[in-house]
Amino acid sequence: MEPRDVFYTTVEDLQSALSLTTAESVVHAHAQLNHDGDVVFVDADDLRRAPAAAALASTPPDPRLSFIERPGGYPRRGPGRKKGSGLDLRESLLKVLLVLLSTSAYMNLMELFAPDELVHVNLKGLRDLRYKLSKITDKALRTRAWDLSRSGAVGVLIKYGTGGSRDDRGRHLAVAVEVSLTKDGVVCVCSEAEKCLGEGGCSMQEPMYKALDEVRLAAGVTMADLFVILGASRRMRSRAVGRAVLYGPSTCVVRMQGGSWLYAVVRKTRTANWICFSCRTADGSCQHAAAASAAARGGAADASESEGGSDDDNAGGDGSAGDGRGPMEHGNGRGKQAWQDASGLAVEGRRPDRGKQTPQSLLPRHIVPPLAAQAERATILLALQDPSITLFFPAAVKCPYCHVERLTDRTLREVLVECGEGVASGVVYTWRCHSCNYRVIPDGRDRGIVFTSSSTAYSEVFLFEMSVNLSRNGSSLRSSAYLRDAYRELSSDHVYPDAKDKLGSVTTLRKAIILYLSLVIAGVPAEVTRCSQCVRPDGSYAIICFDGLQLGYRLKFMVPFLRSSTKISPISRASVYARVIKDEALSKALGGVLSATASEKKVTITTLTAMRGNVMAFILLTGYVEVDGNVNTFAGSTLPKKGRKQDRGWDPIEDGGVRTELIGFLRFFFVCRRAARALAMIILGGPVDLLRRVPRPLIAAVQASAADFSDDADQVSGGVSAVDTLEVGNEGAHHGGSPAGRGAEVDDDGAASEGGSVVTDDSLASDGELSDNGAVNVLESCTDEDFRAGPGYVPPTGAWDDDAPLRFYAEQFGEPALADTGGASGAVQIRKLVLPLRAGAPCTAASALKVLDFVRAVVVDPFTVWAPTDDWSAVHAVFDCLLSDDFSVAHLSDVVARSDVSELRLLRGAVTCLAPTLCADVEVRRVFAELLLCLVETCGDYDDFVADAPPANADSMLPCGSDSDGDGSSDDEGISKTAMTLAHPDQVFTPQQYTRTWLLPEATAAAYDAAHGLPAGHVENFLRTGVWAPGLPLIRSLPGFVGASSAQTDFPDCQHDMGKQKSHTGGTFGGFCTCTHPKCLGVVVLDQSESQRMPIEFVVQRFATLPDTIIYDFACAALKTALVRLPHVAKKVSLRVDRFHWRKNHTLCSKAMSPDSYVSMDGANTSSSEERNALSRRQQHHLRQMKQDHFIIFTVYQQALSNVVAMYRDSATKETTIKWPEWYRRTLVDNEDE
Repeated sequence: MEPRDVFYTTVEDLQSALSLTTAESVVHAHAQLNHDGDVVFVDADDLRRAPAAAALASTPPDPRLSFIERPGGYPRRGPGRKKGSGLDLRESLLKVLLVLLSTSAYMNLMELFAPDELVHVNLKGLRDLRYKLSKITDKALRTRAWDLSRSGAVGVLIKYGTGGSRDDRGRHLAVAVEVSLTKDGVVCVCSEAEKCLGEGGCSMQEPMYKALDEVRLAAGVTMADLFVILGASRRMRSRAVGRAVLYGPSTCVVRMQGGSWLYAVVRKTRTANWICFSCRTADGSCQHAAAASAAARGGAADASESEGGSDDDNAGGDGSAGDGRGPMEHGNGRGKQAWQDASGLAVEGRRPDRGKQTPQSLLPRHIVPPLAAQAERATILLALQDPSITLFFPAAVKCPYCHVERLTDRTLREVLVECGEGVASGVVYTWRCHSCNYRVIPDGRDRGIVFTSSSTAYSEVFLFEMSVNLSRNGSSLRSSAYLRDAYRELSSDHVYPDAKDKLGSVTTLRKAIILYLSLVIAGVPAEVTRCSQCVRPDGSYAIICFDGLQLGYRLKFMVPFLRSSTKISPISRASVYARVIKDEALSKALGGVLSATASEKKVTITTLTAMRGNVMAFILLTGYVEVDGNVNTFAGSTLPKKGRKQDRGWDPIEDGGVRTELIGFLRFFFVCRRAARALAMIILGGPVDLLRRVPRPLIAAVQASAADFSDDADQVSGGVSAVDTLEVGNEGAHHGGSPAGRGAEVDDDGAASEGGSVVTDDSLASDGELSDNGAVNVLESCTDEDFRAGPGYVPPTGAWDDDAPLRFYAEQFGEPALADTGGASGAVQIRKLVLPLRAGAPCTAASALKVLDFVRAVVVDPFTVWAPTDDWSAVHAVFDCLLSDDFSVAHLSDVVARSDVSELRLLRGAVTCLAPTLCADVEVRRVFAELLLCLVETCGDYDDFVADAPPANADSMLPCGSDSDGDGSSDDEGISKTAMTLAHPDQVFTPQQYTRTWLLPEATAAAYDAAHGLPAGHVENFLRTGVWAPGLPLIRSLPGFVGASSAQTDFPDCQHDMGKQKSHTGGTFGGFCTCTHPKCLGVVVLDQSESQRMPIEFVVQRFATLPDTIIYDFACAALKTALVRLPHVAKKVSLRVDRFHWRKNHTLCSKAMSPDSYVSMDGANTSSSEERNALSRRQQHHLRQMKQDHFIIFTVYQQALSNVVAMYRDSATKETTIKWPEWYRRTLVDNEDE
């Protein structure tokens, strides 16, 4: 027979082989050395002459030798245990107790007793006892059994199972047992519900006594001496009543008063709740559960009383004897200390000991494997077909950590390589680093192999295919692994009959996938993290699209992220100063009635603020009322103070903050009676208790407007004949004459005077409201009938000429809305318009709607929508043209044709649709120009307000200048970046200070690293920060916006469902480009709920040049946040709502927030983020079950892989025949070789 080398992993296997040895075969036993160099066995002759299996060395055993000998590594992986043959603690209770007690006794003897005290102790007997129970491994007991020395007792804690509190027989699934020696013998008490000190005793009495007696006999000591040995490591401080000590991550023992129940065991559920085994009716609210929860949070007192680092309660039992690891840790600690003393190195300067670190591949990998990986996979398949083919993997030349070369001998080990179709056997060479003790193995990158350990490896091609399937097809890892096993089970006997090794388990495969994804993410090239289609020459982006994905992991897996920020205080009410109407309720009321016809509008008033806003909007349209022949504004300063504070009144100018230019524009151009009637109907539909608070004269005016059903067709544009309108239009275009029918003196409803006031009857005043002189009384006799309106108004129908009277202007200005009257449907729209133009302003139904959209945007939205990137050139051009002395139709046509004016479709549409009227009279042009000037002046008012706004806490602010934009005009010196970074965590800065320090100076990654004390070239750890954006490094401090959203700051107006944290985290938040095939520029894993502040935070922190436009589904709220918290960003960056959400749920903001209102957004894919997130939603069934690190790794890989697919689609043409993996390999992986 041909001799062969056989490797044996245990002494028993070697003895069995020796008993069967014949003359033809020779068994060689290779020496196995553990980490400390202790010999386990030398050769077959020594073992044969040994009287027992425990006599393993040629010299007498040293008492200080390790209790459990550990070989330096098994040469090959074992067959694994049979399914269902795991350790059952109830069936093997006596053996488990022997392991725990013998290990605890041996550790205490080795660590806490002097050598001369061990003369009469049989340490060899304790080792023999442990070797007899070697099948009960350390790994099996590590999280299931402990001794109670850390709780101050001699005893054990046994965890039978994790399926709840009790089994089907009502027994506790975790029991703490304490034993003591009394004059009557050994007494045992446990945490079960039984009465241990009563009749019958404890159910654990018999097994505990047997275990103690056997350990006593093995050590050769008396029972009293054994209790002294076992009690030497007790922590007496933990015997205090109520003291909680953690054992593992989900088990806690709480000390009780005494008697039969000395301890209560508490378990942690999957939802992170602590449940007590002892308290049946209050298992979640008892004191034991509260003590366990406090201990888990680090609030237990014994957490700060640990000694020497080996007595830590939060270590999960790692330092206790009961975890089955033996005193190897303590021996290593002494050896490590001796090594430190011999080397003379300080603790800070020594290299860490990586002897126990699992060796694995460390170098980054490509997203698509190279050709070498494909060739290696083919070799593995050949090895599966022919077992005589052996795969060899030479060790790395240098240590990957210390970068030192090999000084020790190489070791030959067997490695199993899996490629999906099967498992091939190979040989790997390893060596120990003499500096850090790391086991150096080959990395495998040059051959397309990923090593997860020194004995397990995977084909990179197989891991690539598996990862792509997980990311693109929505299958879970468990289902994919199951199908992998199923396919191999069907075909292996026919395709690879000689390949008998089993495939790796799901756990092993999961580790390999996570390792592979981590290496791929580390090797992602810069081309994958940016979009070549959207990036500008300076590296910035014009448009960025953001969206949140409500797909998170369980809250119990959440670990706090490391994100430093600079706190910034808000500027209260800054957003209202950015509008021409500073009262938000008034703006909402007027904007709401302008968004629909009067007959379709249904609004319910529920608050006094809303009532005040609607009443002031009514007064804005109709004018002030007259009381006793005098105009009464009902302003807050004119109302009497009847012993109570009454700050606000009902004047839209003084109390509502409406600019007079807007009032003049509305009353000059429009018939406001319909809109006023719509507001009156809304007001009268409010609750009676709110109506009683409105001054009586105002209620009378509202009632009169609601009851007025007179025909106003002669006042509305569209009621005049087409011939007259055409003549007026042509005359105005050529001669500048006044428009026919334009009655400057005609009031809105025909009943008002020239000043716009409404005459009311004195009899309307009662004792329930403000009387004629403004006195405030209590209304008691008023009923609901007093506030009801009559039957609904039905507008009369009229004929409409189908000819297009404004075709000349349509051709001149390129405005299709003026070219078609709309026929019968256009006539209906004109009759239904809630704010129609006056008869002297020729229009069509389409042009009137465009003008109405412009008016609503002026009323509702801030000034920033008219000045994208703070550029007022379009408004200034129209303003200068309207007030020019040489005004003409051609001049106005040239102005609206400019690119900056054409960019603002709302502004251009209003100018062109009003062109027939603007060209008719200089007074009309003056009124419109004053409105445009009003927008510019609103910007100036906003700048003055934010510059003079006091900080939220003046005492906590550093000095700063008063410039809101930070244009450098202030005389005060700015705060340095380093000073702001090193400020106290509670230090709050103003927006102006942050702007001067971070936004205005040039932003670079080097400056950021220097300010934060980071080394040059610092790479962000996305697992610790939760942010992956390699193409956008950190360049500014994260603006930490202080304070929750409120009505005075940035509470949103529109309603939008944001991601919330419930049982899972809020999900992720991503930034994408807007081309046809969008790429992910960065993804943020949320540690809280999604917020409208996140787009601003992301672009400020990472974009050196701020983008021109941000697309976000809640952009209206994000704009409000920017106005309140970072005015510089609000003016420099335009925020728009994506098309999908704009049509869906945005009702309180105007069309100025729609991307279709801007020419530059025509080619932008505003739903790019929705497209990318739709793919991620396929993975929700397994992403929701991942831990935080795995969730981040998988999410980042998915985005990087989708970027590769998008890059391929950008470059693919009709002639492209290869798929995206091969394209990527040729382009970015093996491009140098081809």
